[in-house]
This record gives sequence, structure tokens and C-alpha cells, in this order.
Amino acid sequence: MKPRTAYRRALKARKRQPLLEPFILLDPSIAVDYAEDVIKGRWKEAEPLILSDPLLSYQYAERVIQGRWKAAESVIIADPVAAVLYAADVIKGRWRKAENSIIQSPFWAVRYAKDVLGGRWRNAEKHIAEDANAANRYAQDVLGARWRLAEPTISADEEIAEDYAHSVINGDWDKQLAAMCPVWLYLYAKEVVGGKLPPELHKKADLMSFDDQFKHSKFLKLYRNTRKYQ
Repeated sequence: MKPRTAYRRALKARKRQPLLEPFILLDPSIAVDYAEDVIKGRWKEAEPLILSDPLLSYQYAERVIQGRWKAAESVIIADPVAAVLYAADVIKGRWRKAENSIIQSPFWAVRYAKDVLGGRWRNAEKHIAEDANAANRYAQDVLGARWRLAEPTISADEEIAEDYAHSVINGDWDKQLAAMCPVWLYLYAKEVVGGKLPPELHKKADLMSFDDQFKHSKFLKLYRNTRKYQ
């Protein structure tokens, strides 16, 4: 019998079904559902299996134990995703022991700063700033402002640079910022100058046309193909 079938039969019976439990134990994720929905409490026999998976361990603590599960914390710490969710939903506060693990995942370091710390996490910023997507989210969701440290990284990804421009820069332009990438050069020409870029920035756009990193940029093409910018 499949674990899900056994679980559904037990759920329909609305009470523990010892004869079905060996089948349910074949799938730790179903075991968590069974503990929550049928046993409505801890299922000791299933815990060694659940402990094999950090995310399931977090779910068991949050949904079944409804509190900290000390025996599982060394397992949960090993996975940044599970560690952030456990800190947010179970500990409901900072979990310093897990931070060395969480910091290894820039995206989840941002989630930890936002959902657990409720503000900047300075110790993680160097790591977050090395990932364009995470840096953009940190600027938007945590800082709520430009993040100059990360702008060289963000500028290297055209799609993220465009989102950052609209969501974070939001008109707060300067020439040094505009010169970082084609997206920002084009938007500077469009939003600030309203025409051809100043000579030094126009020359920068020319040079980018020969740079392997930027030469295929759609924003360079837009700038070149719009008459008022030439």
C-alpha cells in the first residue's frame, strides 16, 4: 500500500490506525501529515525518519510540536532554508547558532534579515552584495533605499538592473551611477536628460558597444535607434 493511501484511510477513520502505520512510515513527509492530522501530536516512532530531512524537521516542529525541537536543531541548521523558516516560525526571533549557515545563501540571508531581524544584517551584507538578485531584494525589502555597495553587482544583470532602477533608484540619478551599465545609461538619457547623453556618458555608451559584456544589450540598441538621443 502506498503511504498516501494509508494516510487517507486513517484520516477518513479519524483515529490512529496501527496496521496502516508501517506503510505511512515509508514516507517521512506523509508521517508529518499523519502526526498532525490523525495523531494530533508527536509520533515518536516517526521522528528518526523525519530527522533525516531539515525541511521536514522544521515542519514537524512548527506543525506538530508547535515549538522548538531541540533534537532536530543540528539537522535544521545545516539547511539555510529550513533554518530561516525555523527561526521565523518556531523560535520567532534571532537564531545566532544558525547564522553561519544562513549567510551561505544570499537569498535566504535576505529573508532572515527581513522576516526575523526586521532590519539590516550587517554581518551578511558582504555576501548578499555578491548576488545580484539577493542584493536587489535586500535594497528593496530591507533597506528601502539605494545600496551603493551592491550596485556594481546589480548593474551586471540587465533584468535586475532595470528592476532596481524602477524600484530603488526611482529617479535618484547621478552620472556616476548611470555610467555603470547600458540600462542605467538609457534610463538616464530618457528620464533625466530627455535627449542625447552628455559627451562623457555618450562616449561611455560607445565603448560599451564594443564590450563583450554589454554589446548585445537591448538598451544600447534602444539608445542608438532613438533619433533624439543621437
